[in-house]
Amino acid sequence: MPPKPWLYRQRLESLLQHRSVQDWLGRTPKKTDFYIFQAYLKWRKEKGLDEDPDRWIEECLNGNNLTLVKHLRTLLEWAQGPSLDGLADISRIRYYWVVRAFYRKNFVSLPEANIKVRREASEVSQQVTANQFDAMLRKVLEVGRLSVRDRAIMLTMRQGGMDDSTLALSFNFVGFPQLVRHFGTPDPSKWDETKVPVKIDLVRPKTDYRYFTGLHRDAIAALKDYFTVRGIPRPRASHNLKSLPTSEPLFLSQAGGPISPEAVGVIYNESGKRAGINVRPEGRFDHHTGAKIRYPFHGHECRDSLVTLSRKAGVPEAVANFFIGHSIDRYGYDKSPWNDPDHFMEQYGRMSRWLNVVTGELEEKEAEIEKARRETEPKVTKLEHDYLELEGRYREMQEAQKAILEALQNKKVVDLLGKGAKIDPALLSLKKDEISTDVHS
Repeated sequence: MPPKPWLYRQRLESLLQHRSVQDWLGRTPKKTDFYIFQAYLKWRKEKGLDEDPDRWIEECLNGNNLTLVKHLRTLLEWAQGPSLDGLADISRIRYYWVVRAFYRKNFVSLPEANIKVRREASEVSQQVTANQFDAMLRKVLEVGRLSVRDRAIMLTMRQGGMDDSTLALSFNFVGFPQLVRHFGTPDPSKWDETKVPVKIDLVRPKTDYRYFTGLHRDAIAALKDYFTVRGIPRPRASHNLKSLPTSEPLFLSQAGGPISPEAVGVIYNESGKRAGINVRPEGRFDHHTGAKIRYPFHGHECRDSLVTLSRKAGVPEAVANFFIGHSIDRYGYDKSPWNDPDHFMEQYGRMSRWLNVVTGELEEKEAEIEKARRETEPKVTKLEHDYLELEGRYREMQEAQKAILEALQNKKVVDLLGKGAKIDPALLSLKKDEISTDVHS
């Protein structure tokens, strides 16, 4: 049973007395973060460990790497231990990252580490490669009986490298104004699908990290189809000049409100089942407390596959990771994406033939034709040059032959005149004065 409101406020006020917690949570914290942190404090108390968050931070800032490792080991012991038994693996992971976020907000970078979770033998979990995911996506697009909304969601997430929450909580509100700005009109029917890629600024909800990614031909075409059904979202007024322009939610739920991250996950699960890809084990249920079924076709693969496919296109790994909302460097010094966004979007464009799962084959054929044209062009140019050179030599030979014939003809006339023959020079197209000159000479 959750604590009563007055008890929650009392505990919150007590916790916010710590400067480090106040800097992290603020005055209006998320309740889930508060309860998770409270659980960690309770566990430390039971273990006889220091319960003062301010002293943790001070110890880390004044210590060395061994100090950071000690704090990390304590956190891992809690997140992986029996005190969190009964939670789903994804919840354990969330608890772990909430406490790590407390350290990070206070300028303490704990060493990188992922928690180990225990798997049930009946869990559906398998490694999905980028090529396999694309094959699954194509099959779902063909036989998954998708609505125009769900088709647009999948292709947008695929090309933007978004997870469920980034699409539902960020792109859903800031995407349309940026599309309008790029294409120069709020009328989607007038958007030119060849004017791509489109740069899209986003904020990843999980980390509050500001970044940008791209959309290409497939996503734009799918969004245009969706807007014919949904209508055009109206802009929203914003009084914060530093925030991104927003509009009404782009993707709507069946009830007419903004779609939720959980609903996006269901779209992948159910369409994968209809396509025969996501197969539920006998005796298992999808939705219950602690459920551990993760089907092979799910939205998070959009992020994984973008990074994987970037290698085919020769795009640097750091650039690809930025496109899915990861920081270029852990300390925040590298501002190259904002210094030269055109270069980053050029790198994004190099991945287009793999990101366009619908029209990518067409784009690949266009690239092959262009390559063949480039390879053939020098050969054609050389042949044309050789032809013109031969044509010139042939013309010179004709003129030389004509001159020889004329010279022979003139000599014959001169010989005849020398013998006293009377010949009309006009018949031979010769001027009389030329013949006279030749005779006297």
